[in-house]
Amino acid sequence: SKKFTGIERYAYELALRLPEHHEHVSYLKNGVITEEFQLNLPIPDAKRNLKSYLVKILLSKYLSPVMFPVLSFYSKQKNRLLKKPSFAMSSDKDFIYHNPNYFVPEILEMPSIITIHDVSHIDVPQYHSEPTLVWLTKNLPQSIERSNHIITVSEFTKRRLVDYFKVNPETISVTYNGISEAFKPYSQEECHSVLVKYGLRYKGFLLSVGTIEPRKNIDSLLSAFEQLPTAEISHFPLVLVGKSRWKNKQLLHRIQRLVTAGKILY
Repeated sequence: SKKFTGIERYAYELALRLPEHHEHVSYLKNGVITEEFQLNLPIPDAKRNLKSYLVKILLSKYLSPVMFPVLSFYSKQKNRLLKKPSFAMSSDKDFIYHNPNYFVPEILEMPSIITIHDVSHIDVPQYHSEPTLVWLTKNLPQSIERSNHIITVSEFTKRRLVDYFKVNPETISVTYNGISEAFKPYSQEECHSVLVKYGLRYKGFLLSVGTIEPRKNIDSLLSAFEQLPTAEISHFPLVLVGKSRWKNKQLLHRIQRLVTAGKILY
């Protein structure tokens, strides 16, 4: 039932599938090491010393040929963990640090890879919050400089990195996002209960999935939809799915007006 952001989904799917490619995989989340991938682990006492866990990670390489300590995404413990001297002391080349979210710590002394999903904070800064702009503007160039290799999810982003940051294209690999097995054709019978719940027809609606915020360009979608003939709007209602985020007060009012008019579902 966990609802992820895009990058959280990326990290989750990556962590979930590591055992398919490596026999020995351990996970570190909230200071707890486990051999099983779990989303919900108890957070230990804040005073608990993480050094012992880090030592276990460093020693585990002698017990298995490959060890991927996957840090929980956006964990409150992550930054504290990376600042520990015991984390920085390892320059062992058998370890690879991979951050799926743009950042490489300054004190890291092991080969590192980062995934850069886009550089929209440069292309369309007006669609990002001020804290996000400040953080990316400060940290992304440094992380690019520190990383040994970069993964992007599109050729477009790769070209942007080469253009904006003068990155050697040979140090960038384009690896497209995978597609879940859940994304497949479903029969009318399989969709029946959901269609009935929301009053929709099988293959009789338009669907938009994305957070309600400026960078998703929902305003343009609504403008285009409202230009359709009335009969088409009635026959193919627009269904919006996504969390409400930031800077969207007017947009939410517009959505509510269209919902009240029976033209869209949200």
